[in-house]
Amino acid sequence: MRVGVLGPLEVECGARIVAIGGARMRAVLIRLALGAGTVVPVAALCESPVR
Repeated sequence: MRVGVLGPLEVECGARIVAIGGARMRAVLIRLALGAGTVVPVAALCESPVR
């Protein structure tokens, strides 16, 4: 899986581009992608601003 966060959010799974709907869903996914390889606490997800 590849997540592109520079520019519009883009999630690539294999050869497919997957659409992520909703501002909150995108914000959570970006926060998880930024913390890849680590445990992201629930508190950190709750603090992420939705823009």
